[in-house]
Amino acid sequence: MRLPRKGARSGHMREVNWLILLISALATYRLSLMLSSEEGPLAIFARIRQKVPPKTNPGRGIRCFMCWSVWIAAAVTLYLLWLGMITKEILPLYWFAVSGAAVLVHEICSRA
Repeated sequence: MRLPRKGARSGHMREVNWLILLISALATYRLSLMLSSEEGPLAIFARIRQKVPPKTNPGRGIRCFMCWSVWIAAAVTLYLLWLGMITKEILPLYWFAVSGAAVLVHEICSRA
């Protein structure tokens, strides 16, 4: 896939780095899984989840892998923007692509 560079003329394009997209998706998957369902070091994540009532919106959100993946992907994407690896024009697409890829990995791994 070719995307326009920031401030570039219409004839100048640059490649999307698929390795960065893959690494971003895997990092989002791992962090989202850890925060939504694992105990974590010294059971810190489990203790935080226990303090939030499960029948409330925050309680459902803190236990939801897909919810975490959206917010983690946003942070990862903003980090990539800060590093200059993506442009602000593609940021929204990249954000949801990273989250969607993380959810896809989660679905594949949970069925295995």
